[in-house]
Amino acid sequence: MKTNKLMLAAMLFGAVAMVSCKPDEPKPNPQPNPNPEPEVVVEDMPELATPGAGKATIAVRVPENTVNGVWIVGGFSDSWKHLQEVADPSLYRFTRVEGTKTWWQITVDFDASLEFKFLPICKKADGSEYTAWAVEPTGMRVMTDNEPADDADFNKDNQKMAGENAVTYFEVKGWSVDPSVVFADKGAYKFQITLNKIDSLPIPAGDVVLTGSFEEQNWENSKRVMTKVSEDDKAVVYEYEDNVPDYFAFKIFVQEGEKQTWANGENIPLSVDIVKNGVVSYDGFTFPAPKAE
Repeated sequence: MKTNKLMLAAMLFGAVAMVSCKPDEPKPNPQPNPNPEPEVVVEDMPELATPGAGKATIAVRVPENTVNGVWIVGGFSDSWKHLQEVADPSLYRFTRVEGTKTWWQITVDFDASLEFKFLPICKKADGSEYTAWAVEPTGMRVMTDNEPADDADFNKDNQKMAGENAVTYFEVKGWSVDPSVVFADKGAYKFQITLNKIDSLPIPAGDVVLTGSFEEQNWENSKRVMTKVSEDDKAVVYEYEDNVPDYFAFKIFVQEGEKQTWANGENIPLSVDIVKNGVVSYDGFTFPAPKAE
């Protein structure tokens, strides 16, 4: 009888426990990020062999978007002048360091006085290769170890090799334009700029001015005042027609008297992606938020 009472008590305790405990709430399945950030690859300095007497090896780590390769420009048989076409890429073209994604190397005759820079190789719509100052480093530095660098470590100066029978390691911080961009051809275009109305980033009062890498002027001296062609409660649309050179990039600013307010962000390359039937359409410009008074 005592045993039965114990069994009954145990059964009742179990039933109470089952009633009082709620099942776990169903957990939603995690959804993949529709716009994942690209993986940033930071590769350490490779161990490269010294090149021998009278030679120097130059190795450079470049951003992952350097999809077509790297070219060195400098005092190599007037390569400063040969920017528009990579006529003989075997002379100044780097080769990828085996087993890496972002390291490239080249071996040259040593010259302590030689100065140079790095340029990414770009491609035209027809697949032909070129290099241009429109796509240049935003900063370079000499690397002596694998420690991360601060912005202050980078510069835009011409670089030099460390010494004979030595390997000099460099890093390119970034490119002024994504080297994978395919530029539209030079010629006449209508620029159609849409400025979206954002309460926190209002459009400044004044004339909206188109500027860019036009050949006859500095960017801040542009007089290309755009014409407002439409406006509603969401956006204002401005237009301007002009001829542009090869490898063109553009931006806008608002001129009010002597005051210039520049649009946020980088210069925009005239890529084939934003041109249709001679019209350049862009709606990504915003302006700095007003300063709190």
